[in-house]
Amino acid sequence: MQLYETYSHAMQNITQFNQAPADYLYSYIPRLYAGWTVDFSSDPAVNWPTQHVALNRTQVIIGLANAWTDGTRALFIWPAAAGDAYTRLQAEGLEPRGFMFWVSGAGSGGTRAHALSGIDGCRAADPRCRESPSRRHCARVLPHGLFFSSA
Repeated sequence: MQLYETYSHAMQNITQFNQAPADYLYSYIPRLYAGWTVDFSSDPAVNWPTQHVALNRTQVIIGLANAWTDGTRALFIWPAAAGDAYTRLQAEGLEPRGFMFWVSGAGSGGTRAHALSGIDGCRAADPRCRESPSRRHCARVLPHGLFFSSA
C-alpha cells in the first residue's frame, strides 16, 4: 500500500486532521486486514460478483516516501514513526510484513535522503541484514519486516 501518493487519505489525516503518523499507521494497517466490500458487479464488463476483499499480514508492505517529497503534495513519514507503529502492532500480533521506501534520486538529501538507514541503523547487528556490494540497491530483512532502498 503506497501512502505517499499525491494528496492521499493518509496525508489528509496527518496534515489536516493532525493525527500523529504512528497513530495513523497503527489504526490504518488493521483496517487492511478487516477488508472492504468491492462492488465488482457495478461494472458488467468485469463479470464478477460483489465481494469482500481483505489482506493478511504477509501481504501488507507499506510504501513510504523518501527525500524526494517535501511533504506538501506527497506525505513524508519519519522512519521512527513507522517503527513505533510497527512495535505497537507487533505487541498485538497485527504487524504488517514491513515498510518500504523509494529513493528516486530526486530531493535535496540531507537527513531524510535515506529513510531506510534511519530504521536499520539501530538494527545493524541483525545477522539477517544484507546489502549488495554496489550499495546502489539494498534489501534488508529486519525485525520490522522487509525494507528496500535504492540509493
